[in-house]
Amino acid sequence: MIKKFFTSPYLLKFINIVMVFVVLLDIFALILSSVEAVYKEYQYYFDLLEQIVVYLFTIEYLIRIYVSSGNKKGEIKRPIKDRLDYIFSPLGIIDLLSILPHYLNLTDARVFLLKLVRVLKLTRYSKSMKLILTVLKQEMKTFLAALTILFVVAIFSSAIVYFFENPHQPEAFSSIPQTMYWSLITLTTVGYGDITPITIIGKFFSVIVALSAIIITALPAGILASAISDQIRRTREEYEQKVETMLRDGHLTAKERSDLEKAGEALGLRDEDASHIIESSVQINRALSSCPHCGKPISSGRRRPQSRTSNRR
Repeated sequence: MIKKFFTSPYLLKFINIVMVFVVLLDIFALILSSVEAVYKEYQYYFDLLEQIVVYLFTIEYLIRIYVSSGNKKGEIKRPIKDRLDYIFSPLGIIDLLSILPHYLNLTDARVFLLKLVRVLKLTRYSKSMKLILTVLKQEMKTFLAALTILFVVAIFSSAIVYFFENPHQPEAFSSIPQTMYWSLITLTTVGYGDITPITIIGKFFSVIVALSAIIITALPAGILASAISDQIRRTREEYEQKVETMLRDGHLTAKERSDLEKAGEALGLRDEDASHIIESSVQINRALSSCPHCGKPISSGRRRPQSRTSNRR
């Protein structure tokens, strides 16, 4: 009964909204507390907010551990394994690190983790971030290949430029690692200009590296855009299949709509997109279930076997 209450979609949506507000408020307070004059004047309120935020994060963490067992239908409940899976998952580790520094009375480390980890908590509540993380996980090999190309070009260009520039600028290009700073800054198209080659060959390779940077930096962007588009298409098709499966009897019950709402949340679909898919599928199902001439209902055995996905293909 308690687990059913905590896994209610409406309660989860409300909790997500509250936690997003808490995380943003905590980040804003952290930024303000870095201003020494402001922190000294309002130190009591900053410390009070820190206590409240940590307690809310702790309660959320404990609840997530409790409800992480036996949520998947058709699987044997394994309370210990399921909860350990959550605890050692990336999001579980982020949740733990968000509260651990406070209970360990850490100072500098706590400030660092607050800046790093608590911002990452937003990835749990953002469907867009979930989509990007899913795409990055799926395309990890492709991104590693692009990073390998970047690494090879950086080493190659650094070694050549170091060889020609070191005799003329021994302080700026004192070693290959020092030259790699120039190479990476140039490859990322930032180009601070604090270190620049002065020899003809050095300038020539600067142009080569700058031109290579356009291709290298555009490659991951193109991969990411294409992968996101494919993932959105696959997600919509998967959700359409779920809707069509539940519409085989001709209508959706309240429980089926609730299950579809949970499925949409799990797939990272926007509420508007999920509602549009459901309503479109219902209208198509009604059209296929009635005779186009007389308008009378067609029995399930005589219904035309068509679907949105098959028609689109």
